[in-house]
Amino acid sequence: MPSRPIILALAFLVSGLLAVSGCASTITQEQFSQVKEGMALEKVQSILGKGTLQAGAGASVGSHGGSFEVYTWNGPTYDITVTFVSGKVVSTLANWHEAQTSKP
Repeated sequence: MPSRPIILALAFLVSGLLAVSGCASTITQEQFSQVKEGMALEKVQSILGKGTLQAGAGASVGSHGGSFEVYTWNGPTYDITVTFVSGKVVSTLANWHEAQTSKP
C-alpha cells in the first residue's frame, strides 16, 4: 500500500490537473479551510486552482516588509480573497452565498 505522503502528493497532482483542465470549477469550503497563514502561493493554487492577481507592489505593509499581492477566486457561490506578503499568506477572506439564477 502506498505511503501517506505519496497519496497526498497524488491527490494534489490530480486536483491541480483538474483545475488546469477546467473540470474543477467550484471551490468548496473544505478546500478553502486548507489555506493557512504562511502558505506559499503555489501551495494555495494547488488547493484552490489558479487565482486572479488583483493588486501587488513592493512595500511595507504594516509590520510586514516586502512585496504584497492580492489574489481572488470567484465562482457562482463564493468570492475568495487571499493576501500574500513576501510570497506567503497573511490573510484570507471568503464570502459564501447562494448561486444567483437568471429570471426569465
